[in-house]
Amino acid sequence: MRRALAGLMALLVIALVGFGGDLGNWSNDGTTSYSSAIVVQNVSDTAATVQITYQTPCDPTTPDYEVTVPPGTTQTVNVNEAFPGPWASSAVVSSDVPIVATSNIVWSDPSGGTQWAAHAGATPGLSQTWYLAEGSTYGGFQSYIAIQNPNDGPAQIDITYMTPGGTHAGPSVTVSPISQTEVNMADTLPDWSSISAVVTSDVPVVAQLSTYWNAGSSTASTMGTTMPSDMWYFAEGSTTQSSEFETWFLLQNPGPTAATVDVTYIANGSQTVGPTLDVPAMTHTVFNAADTLPDQAHFSAIVTSDIPIVAIQSNRWKAPHGHGYASTVGQPATANDWFFPSARPNPGASTSIAVQNVGTTSANVNIIYSTGSGAIDGSSLALDPFTRDSISLPESVDGSTSFSVTVTADQPILATQGSYWETGSGVHQSLYFGVVQSSTTWYVPITPHPPSLIMQNSTSDDPGTVSDRDGDGVPDNEDFCPDFPGSAATNGC
Repeated sequence: MRRALAGLMALLVIALVGFGGDLGNWSNDGTTSYSSAIVVQNVSDTAATVQITYQTPCDPTTPDYEVTVPPGTTQTVNVNEAFPGPWASSAVVSSDVPIVATSNIVWSDPSGGTQWAAHAGATPGLSQTWYLAEGSTYGGFQSYIAIQNPNDGPAQIDITYMTPGGTHAGPSVTVSPISQTEVNMADTLPDWSSISAVVTSDVPVVAQLSTYWNAGSSTASTMGTTMPSDMWYFAEGSTTQSSEFETWFLLQNPGPTAATVDVTYIANGSQTVGPTLDVPAMTHTVFNAADTLPDQAHFSAIVTSDIPIVAIQSNRWKAPHGHGYASTVGQPATANDWFFPSARPNPGASTSIAVQNVGTTSANVNIIYSTGSGAIDGSSLALDPFTRDSISLPESVDGSTSFSVTVTADQPILATQGSYWETGSGVHQSLYFGVVQSSTTWYVPITPHPPSLIMQNSTSDDPGTVSDRDGDGVPDNEDFCPDFPGSAATNGC
């Protein structure tokens, strides 16, 4: 499996993927294509000089990318221009003024349009400990941990898995300097329905979890969190029976003592008491929102605990003609400003911003759109205390389907972006919280892809023959760096 994943990465990666604008497509066999971009939103009042440093062992001559982003605008950087072939890479985005940056994954099929678009994300900080609260290797799910090491020296990584029944020792791996690697959860825990993880390192790194479902036709990438909390907020959920929509919550307790957790839902302008759960030390638990709120179209949730935990939300859409899947880690605090650098993963999607007011004072909420030419005022709404609402986003702003969104409020709130669309393969969803802070540095880890999407990278007329075009003894469909000789120990790099 690990060798197969290496080939998969060689074929599919640059998982700094985006949408909208003039994005290039790279196709392995003419049936699938991947659009790759990093999106930069300048939320300051001065122009930003942004430097993107790609981190890959494959090609040390790959140039860095520099772009000037005027104040109040958004720029999309096409990663495929730097990497015209199948490269494995992470990136560091740096700026001379605070900005917001993100990355996304878009997989398009010419016969069915955008199959999925996942918010791969970015983070402004490194940490020696990362908590990843959701994963599964059962029932068509495939989960991978991506680890980015932007340091000049190697990183020694230890992974501990947590299940409802207790802990399991995961692998120890070494991540080379200025590089990245990925770990398949199934290598340690095959056919496990629910897994969380703690990633520890001897130097600060970045960790991210990607989960795929239904033969890879749906995916979600979730950045880990570095700090458990006794309060977690979720602004969007649904248990609508007509579309077979499910919303699950996973609670990870990495502490040495048991946690008592209370859940409160906000729906239809009122609060509903949810379950109270006991989560033993070093375990996690999962519950279905439909047990309390059956057939509820939209709701938000508040998760409180007597000790710090980690909470994540998983949405699953089991329509008769296909499956959809998305997940997001909760937010531990409210804020007045929320930034969404990439506002539309698919121009044909139905996209909205869900806002949640958990305060005792009404909040006035405003939307500001940011395009390549400047900021444009959008819609607004008044949000009563302890209520939720949503704002639909337009198909385009100022003639462009590529734009960013800033949500501002006069009282602290929560804001989540959700997108839904249908293709020939089924229904698809993207769900993530906005960013509450700007930074001069953003780290973009690699995001792996499912084994079900391995393509034959063959230049032979015999479809059973796999080429080795760099002659290093590692077949191209297992080679992270198929155009540069390497070794099997480093996945061909």
